[in-house]
Amino acid sequence: MAPEDRRASIAGELRRIGRILGRRGIFVADDGNLSARCPDGTSWSTARGVRKDALRPGDVVRVAMDGARLEGSSEPSSEIHLHLGIYSWRPDVGAVIHAHPPFATGFAAAGVE
Repeated sequence: MAPEDRRASIAGELRRIGRILGRRGIFVADDGNLSARCPDGTSWSTARGVRKDALRPGDVVRVAMDGARLEGSSEPSSEIHLHLGIYSWRPDVGAVIHAHPPFATGFAAAGVE
């Protein structure tokens, strides 16, 4: 598979996972974000302020390790540097899902472990 095709495949997989997790209530409205590392060292990230259950191709942005946007017209997630930091510290990590599931958030707010 050509590098461009692999990158497009990773972006498509992020959209698919976003739809699944959104339908299951893991993401609510436009909260949370997804990213995935590419073999070339860049990453795909969901764009800022988009619903994960209805991601379109333009809602996923490719970024360099310094956070600079490489592909896509949308702004990457406001937490892209958190994702990129994880990739820097953990070379074995290939994707990050950051979510605020309502039940887990409720338990945390109530102090329930």
